Amino acid sequence: NDFLRKAGLVKADKKASRVAAEGKIVVANEGGKAVMVEVNCETDFVAKDENFLGFADSVAKAALTVDGDDIDALLKADIGGESVEDKSKALVAKIGENIQVRRLASMGGADSTVGTYVH
Repeated sequence: NDFLRKAGLVKADKKASRVAAEGKIVVANEGGKAVMVEVNCETDFVAKDENFLGFADSVAKAALTVDGDDIDALLKADIGGESVEDKSKALVAKIGENIQVRRLASMGGADSTVGTYVH
C-alpha cells in the first residue's frame, strides 16, 4: 500500500507541469468571514467529478482557518489530518490530472456580516 502511494506521488509530480485551466471557484463562510478559492484541473470533465468537487469544498473550508489571502498558508492547512498540498497530490494520483489550488480571497471577520452567492 505504501509503495502504491509513493508511486502515485511520483506520477503527481510529473503531472505538475501540465496546464490546469479548468476548475471551480468555491465559496465558504462562517462567523462573519467568507473565502473564495480557485481550484484548477485540466479538463471540464474532472471539474464536474465528485472527488474533485469534494476536494474543492474541503479546501474552501480549510481556507476559513487561514489569515488573509496567503496561498502558501492554505497549502499547509489541515484537511482531515493531511495538508491541502498532500491531499491535492493524492487526488492527482487518483484522477490522473494536474490539480492546482491557485488563488484565495478572504473578506470579513468576527465583527462582520458576509453573505455569499454563487451563480
